[in-house]
Amino acid sequence: MIRYIQHNSIDFDKWDECIDRSLNGIIYPYSWYLGQVAPGWDALVMGDYDAVMPVTYRKKAGIFYIFQPFFVQQLGVFSSQPVSPELLKKFLEHIPKKFKFADYN
Repeated sequence: MIRYIQHNSIDFDKWDECIDRSLNGIIYPYSWYLGQVAPGWDALVMGDYDAVMPVTYRKKAGIFYIFQPFFVQQLGVFSSQPVSPELLKKFLEHIPKKFKFADYN
């Protein structure tokens, strides 16, 4: 089950452990790094942090949108298992409808 979690409810220890274990782990999705480049970021989490996806967003003129933070080359789904196109699609389907568009690598 994939769920959307607001920033203040994210378990950052479990988040960072997932990034540590991920096959595609890079520095950009670590909680401390995201906290610097996109304060207040939210998350999509599958199961007990088995796979995660950061949701870095802003609000402009009353419109919420997902953006690629400066100094972040890429983000996406991070997991200790290979990320299939089907899993990526499931994560994207769980992005809340309040986000009207996204600019995300």
